Amino acid sequence: MNRPHWIPAASLLALALLAGCSGGHDEHAAHAPAASGAAPAQTAPAQAEAGIAVRDAWIRLPPPGAPVAGGYMTLHNGGPQDDRLLALRTSVADHVEIHEMRMEDEVMKMRELTDGLPLPVGQDVVLAPGGLHLMFMQPVADLQTLQQAEVTLVFEQAGERTVRFRIGADAGGDGHAHAAH
Repeated sequence: MNRPHWIPAASLLALALLAGCSGGHDEHAAHAPAASGAAPAQTAPAQAEAGIAVRDAWIRLPPPGAPVAGGYMTLHNGGPQDDRLLALRTSVADHVEIHEMRMEDEVMKMRELTDGLPLPVGQDVVLAPGGLHLMFMQPVADLQTLQQAEVTLVFEQAGERTVRFRIGADAGGDGHAHAAH
């Protein structure tokens, strides 16, 4: 790997490893839309329509000037068929990638899931520090001042869903879902 590519790769790995080392839980403010949404996806009727429920969506606040920010959530496929999270869009980062971390030959490795994230029927898929996660690439400079961000999730079967992600130092939240309005 030549040096220009090595430095960003090392930065991404370091950020992902740091994200996996911390955890925590704090209280999430009431359900006011202006409050953050460590949680994320719509009300019960909207969840039933699309079949995908989203909970506990949050973006870890990166150090100022960091080239990436980690994102996490829990997805539940309550629909009639397997689905797949294909892509994400947001105005708070240049682009968003879906990644996994796993041990291979006693070495932690991270890779982008270029074919998307499988969502089997009836199962939770947890994106959390140290495992499956989102990488918000080149986050906006004012991410430090935001409490939440709208992120559009693109599913193979369920279509698009815009979700509020809470922005903070740790997971926080109460597990409730919030729809973007």
